[in-house]
Parts: sequence; C-alpha cells; structure tokens
Amino acid sequence: YGSIAIRCNKEDARIYLDGQYKGLTEKNESVILEQVKEGYHEVKITLSDHIDWSREIEVKQNQRIQLNVTLEKEKENGRLEITCNVDNARIYLDGKYQKRTSSNRSVVIDNIEEGKYELRITKEGYRDYIDTINVYADHTYHVDVTMQSEDREGSIAINCNENNAKIFINGIYKATTSVNQAKVIDDLKEGLYEITVIKDGYHTWLDEVRVYSGETSSVFVDLMKIKNE
Repeated sequence: YGSIAIRCNKEDARIYLDGQYKGLTEKNESVILEQVKEGYHEVKITLSDHIDWSREIEVKQNQRIQLNVTLEKEKENGRLEITCNVDNARIYLDGKYQKRTSSNRSVVIDNIEEGKYELRITKEGYRDYIDTINVYADHTYHVDVTMQSEDREGSIAINCNENNAKIFINGIYKATTSVNQAKVIDDLKEGLYEITVIKDGYHTWLDEVRVYSGETSSVFVDLMKIKNE
C-alpha cells in the first residue's frame, strides 16, 4: 500500500478515488488518503460551479504521492440585452431567430456562448438593423436599437368627371384624366404636393394633397364648365 496527499485551493470539494467518495478538501491544507493499493488509480475532485479536476496516478508501495489541485470556476455564458423603439421586430443572431423586441421594456437573450455574432433586427416597413457584437462569458452586452422607417414612395390616384384633362404635379405635366378609371401617379416621395387639373372650357381645379410613404392618396376632381355670358 501507499498513500495520496491532496492539497486544494478550495475547501469542501468532494474527493473521489476510483469513483468512491473519500471526503472533503481543506483549503490549502493536505488531506491524506491512507492505505491506497499499489497500482494505477483515478483521483477526481469536484465542486459546484467549478470545473472537475481528475488525474490518473500510480501509487507505489510505501510511498506518498503529493497532488496539488487548482479548481477553476466554470465560465458562464454571456447575455444580450436589447432595447428597441418598436414592438415585434424579429431578432436574429448569425441568422438564427431568437425573440421579438418590445418598445416598453428591454428583451434579454440568455446563455449565449462567448464569441462574435451578427445581430440583425428586422420588421416590415423598417430598414434592417445590422451590427457585429462580441459576447463575453459572465457579461451582459447591451444594445440600444433605433429602427428607421423605410423611405418607400407613395402615389396619388386622381379620379375626374371629365376625360383628357391635363394633370400637373407641382407645375409639372404628368398625364391626362379618364372618366372610366383613376389615373395613378407613382414614385412620389412622402410630402405635400400641389395638384392642378386643366381642360379648355373648364375652370382650373387646384388643391394640395399629402402623400404618405407606401400609400396611395385618392383625389376626386369635379371640373366645372365655364359659362358663357
């Protein structure tokens, strides 16, 4: 028989010899395992929230083996906390869907392995938010996201009671009217436009119309004949 002396940097770690529990460590003091049979044995030291330590050792007759054990804490994965100005935007990490945003509170994604990720947040009607983030173990990465509306163009649908009247947008000729269907003027940026409709023998029709991004504003033009006195 021989013996094993175990000195550990942590107290109350569990000592196992060949899978059998043998006692607890004492911080910076050796614990002696006596009467260990000659030959190869596995020594394992475990402690909650720490990485297991294990070695295979050879015990020799009438000799004591000194083991100096350093237990290291397990690294916890990182966290990502996102605040966003819009609700229900979809959050992706490296293309994998995670959660949806909330405008009222931050959204937390737990248990992210340490590393570099592409963060993408998407919502219809808004430009994608894209960033590269570095997540570290035992840390929370905070991101404050402001989603920007897409600059989608709008249009104006002009309905008129007369055919072949000329339509002008901000003084620029665009098309002629049709009684049977609305004349749609596309590719207009969001804003206020002056609409003028002219036809010989009729009073000029003039009005202002606001165009909204991604929407069609409808206008109803009623041209009145000029009365001859």
